[in-house]
Amino acid sequence: MLQILVYLFRNCFEPTGAETGSELPGQLPSWQMVAAIEYMNTCGKSDFSLIEMCSKIGTSPARFIRLFKNSTGMVSPHVYYNRLLIDKAGRLLRTDQHSIKEVAYELGFKNDGHFCMVFRRISGMTPKNYQLLQSRQCDSIANTTYAT
Repeated sequence: MLQILVYLFRNCFEPTGAETGSELPGQLPSWQMVAAIEYMNTCGKSDFSLIEMCSKIGTSPARFIRLFKNSTGMVSPHVYYNRLLIDKAGRLLRTDQHSIKEVAYELGFKNDGHFCMVFRRISGMTPKNYQLLQSRQCDSIANTTYAT
């Protein structure tokens, strides 16, 4: 996530390739990066289509993947997209108002098993363990606050 912000900061506040007459070699133009991230932020897991996204921003999937990796230092757009989803899932799971199944479906996963697998791959723990850890941290903070 930090790599994306650094990339956007550099490319939004510095002259673009069009303004200087040259593009940054091997990197995605900032307008395409912004459009891709907006697309990723607005669609659920079952709606995400690399081909559709590339069509909207006017590039081929192979070129987009290569330039996205070069621009962000990340493994792939799919890894970035899954991290976005798991960040959203973490926020929903912390509220304790949603079940794991509800979060999975809200984010567009076809089933909670697939959601749990992706969550564990990205975060290193299951959604249930994440919820338990979050509730323990909240309890610890509450006990510290009331003890003083």
